[in-house]
Amino acid sequence: EGKDEEGEGKEKKEEGKEKKEEGKEKKEEGKEEESKKENPSTMHSKYSNAVSASSMTASNPHPQKDALFLGQSFEEDLARARVCFGFLQRLFQELEEVRPLELLKGQGDRVNFLLTKQARIIAMTCTHAAMKRKEFLRLALQYDTLVIEEAAQILDIETFIPMTLQAGRTTVVGTGNRGDGNSGDGNSNHGNSNRQANSNQHRLKRVILIGDHFQLPPVVTNPAFARFSRMEQSLFARIARLGAPTVCLDRQGRMRPTLADLFRWRYKGLGDLPVVCWRKEEEVVKEEEVVK
Repeated sequence: EGKDEEGEGKEKKEEGKEKKEEGKEKKEEGKEEESKKENPSTMHSKYSNAVSASSMTASNPHPQKDALFLGQSFEEDLARARVCFGFLQRLFQELEEVRPLELLKGQGDRVNFLLTKQARIIAMTCTHAAMKRKEFLRLALQYDTLVIEEAAQILDIETFIPMTLQAGRTTVVGTGNRGDGNSGDGNSNHGNSNRQANSNQHRLKRVILIGDHFQLPPVVTNPAFARFSRMEQSLFARIARLGAPTVCLDRQGRMRPTLADLFRWRYKGLGDLPVVCWRKEEEVVKEEEVVK
């Protein structure tokens, strides 16, 4: 009983401390409300006094020239203060973004953080994507656009691997009541039931394949697979030959027009960019003779 009484006394003391703290908080809130209810004239007077006191310093012989707040207009100085406050907010926001790099000690952890939280463009080969697929799934990597360059020179399976680097998400379809649970025997369980659908919903929205199926096909070292399984045909070539809508570039800027004439028969309407047509062929021949 003595111990119980002591415990009750301690509880009462703690309650008294909490009440005192609540009273202090209420007083502070009342002071803040009073300060908010002050007249604009008093605010202007305090503001002018503060500006005059800050400008009258012995170390600054020309206070009005170097001062940030001139004290001539309350609205102009308020606008300057808001600009400065916005700059400070952006500065602290940048510090908040860099703070995880200080907490993460390992180089690998920092790279993974930048990869999943900061990076907006991630470049890798299809082979690297296949090697690191489990790690990307563990990191919950998310992306909505996939761009595959030189897609006509990679195998079908290598084209599909970058599309599977993010795990699906489970969604709840809905909830409902299935009966009242009083059908005959008492063992039937037809009460509230949650219906879930394990649908593999990805963030991936678009896949862009860039390549030229008239150039070199994928390299397959096994001739049997290349001949009978048609593995030398890329997914890009399959889609293009099936008549899917494509966008074909009709200008080249890699070589002289005379060299491009050798393969213009393969590409319909192939033209030249101004960067390769601005000089005449005679000038090019003269330069070659000078070099020789």
